[in-house]
Order: sequence, then structure tokens, then C-alpha cells
Amino acid sequence: MKRIADFPNKPGKHCISTAIRDIFELNGYDFPEEFIFGLDSSLGFELMGHDKPALQPLFLGGKRTTFDGSICRSLGLTLIEGKPSDDEAAWREVQAYLDSGVPVMVQADMYYLDYFRSNAFHFGGHMFVLTGYDEAERIVYVSERQDPLLREKEGPFYRLSMDRLRQARGPIEGDPLSPDRKYYVFRFDRELSRVDISAAVQKAVRFNAESYLNLSGELSGVSGIAGLRPSLSRRVDELLGGGLPKERAVKEIKKQLLMLAANIETNGTGGGLFRSMYAAFLAFARREYGLSAAYDEASGRFEESGRLWSRIAGRLTKMSGGLSGETAPGDFESFNRDMDRDLGQIRRLEERAFEALLHETK
Repeated sequence: MKRIADFPNKPGKHCISTAIRDIFELNGYDFPEEFIFGLDSSLGFELMGHDKPALQPLFLGGKRTTFDGSICRSLGLTLIEGKPSDDEAAWREVQAYLDSGVPVMVQADMYYLDYFRSNAFHFGGHMFVLTGYDEAERIVYVSERQDPLLREKEGPFYRLSMDRLRQARGPIEGDPLSPDRKYYVFRFDRELSRVDISAAVQKAVRFNAESYLNLSGELSGVSGIAGLRPSLSRRVDELLGGGLPKERAVKEIKKQLLMLAANIETNGTGGGLFRSMYAAFLAFARREYGLSAAYDEASGRFEESGRLWSRIAGRLTKMSGGLSGETAPGDFESFNRDMDRDLGQIRRLEERAFEALLHETK
């Protein structure tokens, strides 16, 4: 048996920022999770699944969908990325790091994680930290973004069978979030006390602002926000007019509305589609590292944007609860107007915030 002693394993809001925060703390650097999230330059917008069959739910992402190690570039740290070609190598490489006392962040499909017992769908973009293993019992010890109910049942570290780990890390054909056995190791080969954190923050903010403002995809980046409501309306029309029995179509619409609401509010976003986390990052950076008042102003705009995203999640939930077998496309008119208004305001807030920060960091 091999376990890393004293791994922090604190509760968190988002899987990746929780994992990185705990790894940093193990190495002597105690930053708030929101600060880690901001340093990773990953805030964004992307709607996925709109080009898939109507029975495949839409997925709304409020951050970059893949981890690219931006936080290490901003801080000047080394990130080791592995993508072994087979299951045996995938375990052997991770095991070697654990044997040397180094935690490993791995990407996984939540469907195979037994402690998430209610999972009925595949999501390959999840991350957690492996902190040890027991070959006799054929299990690994997992540090996760802590759900209080799960923590009460499972204890501070989750136990996962090696077979389930193998399945969770495997490829998902045709999925842009396929785990593909990826893993990440952080090397602290320079003292962060020697790093200009203020400069690192500005570098991270500049990269995030440029990527978010300049993405030109139809449903990604700040310009993609305007496409969310029309995409949802098309999905409703497809389900109601696609030949399904009316009761089945309405049931599917209700489910997809609730899933979108969860994407915004509860599925590891910290609430408000990650905007509240980013607002806290900016406020912390301003307070702790003497950055300009523009950071406070941008923080306020992202806080307001987060409230509006949360309001949209509430409306999605309310709309889902109000649907019945008599539902028709016209029943969404008031909902659509309110959603368009909120999304327009969100876009203006986020554009102004990042434009001001971009000006400040040049």
C-alpha cells in the first residue's frame, strides 16, 4: 500500500481548481480556490450538443472545456502531461509518481465513478487527484471536490477500484471531452516566493480576456452568448415536432431545461456559471497584490453577471416545473424575452469587464 501523507483534501467548488489548490497547498502554497481558478485563465462560454440529435442534451460550459496548464505558464512552473497509449502504461506511469510521493491529477469519465451513484450519463471532463493505492485490495485513493453528503458516507478520501479507474480514464469515441488516459503532474522546481505574483495575475487576466473576447465560434466566447436562447428554442421545437409522443417530448424538454440549470448553478461552477468565482479572484488579486481599481470594477461586473446567470438557472428550473402535456412552442414566448434580455445584459457586463482589464494589463 502507498499513500501520500497529509494531502489537504479540502472541500471545493470546481473539480480542477480544487485539485490544483490542494496540490499547491501540499507543496507549501496556500491560495484560495478562486485565486487558483483565475490564475488558470479558463473563464469562458461554450454551448455543446446543439448539432447533435435532439435527445442528446445541450451542455453549457462556463469555462474552457480542456485543461491546458495556463496556471503553470503564468507562474513559471513545470507541468508534466501524460497521455499513455494503453491501460497498462496509464497505470504504470501514474503508479511511479505515487510511489515517489507525488500526487497525480487525472481526467476521468464521471459515469464510472461509483461514489457518484446517481450518474446516468457520460462526462469525460472530470478531474480528481490520485493520492495512493492498495494493490492487495486493488483500489486507489481519490481526493475529490467534496460533496458534504458524499464525504459523510465515504470519508475524506474516496476508494475506487482499479478496474473502475481504468474504465473512467479510457477514451470516449467521438467525445471532445474524452479522458484518453490523460494525467498531469505539477513540478515545483522554482520557489513561488521568488515569483512576481502581481505580474502573474496580470498575465493570466490578459490571456483570459484575449481568448474570451476573440473567440469567433458561433456558440463560444462572449459573442456566443447571444446564440444560447435561439439554440434552446430550436431544441424545444425539434423535440415537440420530431415525431415523439407528446408526453415523451415534454418529459425530455423538462429534463434538458433542468440540466442546463444545473450546468449554470450546481455542477461544480460555484454558482452563476463560474462568474462568482472569477469575481472573487479579481477582488482577492486587487486586495492582496495592490492591483488597480479596475480589478474591483471588473469584479463587480462579474458578480452581477453571476447573479444574472443564476436568475436564468432559476427561470429554467421554473419553466421545467410548469410544463405539461399541453405544452406548445408559444408557451415559451415570455420566457424567451426574459432570457434574451438577461443574456444581452450579461454580454455587455462581461465585455466591458474584460475590455477594461485588457486595457489595464497592456
